[in-house]
Amino acid sequence: MQIKALAVKKTGGLLEEYKFDVEPLKLHECLIKVLNCGICYSDLHMIDNDWGQSKYPLQATKLSEKWQK
Repeated sequence: MQIKALAVKKTGGLLEEYKFDVEPLKLHECLIKVLNCGICYSDLHMIDNDWGQSKYPLQATKLSEKWQK
């Protein structure tokens, strides 16, 4: 299954469309269509790598952390 998200590709970058593949859903999982999403201030710190732990491409929301590589 392919996921379409917004991500930054480098420190301080702009959010761009980003597509990536994930494993098929398991029986206890569900697919949720997100219509709107916000970014909190900690996401901005992660985009700018202020804490020295960001890995890019970075999806700047909590919704898809499970699939972040």
